[in-house]
Amino acid sequence: RMKRPSPYIKQLDRAILLSVEDALRIDPRVNAANPVVTVANGVVTLSGAVDTLYAKRAAEADALNTTGVWKVNNQLQFRYRSFPSDGEVERMIRDVLARDTELHDQQIQVIVDDNHVDLSGRVETAGQRVRADNVVAQVEGVLTLENRIKVSTKTDPVDDVDIAAAINDELFWSPYVDSGTINVAVKDGRTVLKGHVANRFVARIA
Repeated sequence: RMKRPSPYIKQLDRAILLSVEDALRIDPRVNAANPVVTVANGVVTLSGAVDTLYAKRAAEADALNTTGVWKVNNQLQFRYRSFPSDGEVERMIRDVLARDTELHDQQIQVIVDDNHVDLSGRVETAGQRVRADNVVAQVEGVLTLENRIKVSTKTDPVDDVDIAAAINDELFWSPYVDSGTINVAVKDGRTVLKGHVANRFVARIA
């Protein structure tokens, strides 16, 4: 009975603008960057300069998470006068990975080419894979990042039916996702989600 009649709630552009600006201001990942926000028909455009790829991603996520927003044009630039060299970026990445309590003993390879970073290798958990992505994205001089790290699970294999049931349960209880519009298929541990959702944020949450 508490469910919204529609997963998408239309908001006035002015209300969206104020909400996005508030979200960016209180988010410690991006508040120092002070991006410029404009809104037209529910489409948010972010411009200005940020310090890291991590801040750029966080600003886009804050905007997407705002009610009434259905699309974000992320035009944020990096404020570097000149980019650090590939060698410097690679050294900083290896240093931050070596000092990280969760990642220092993982098998992560780093390649930097024209400030574009490629991560590969293996970690023990999906959380470590995400953490590596976030940690590296905060390094100065990282322009783009491709995460090709694989997860080497040490747990006993789980039946596909049990995996599908667990995913459906998570979707059912999510406050963001209408599980009735999503079909879950699992084969050999690989999951495919089909159906329709209100926006890209909900798709990412699913």
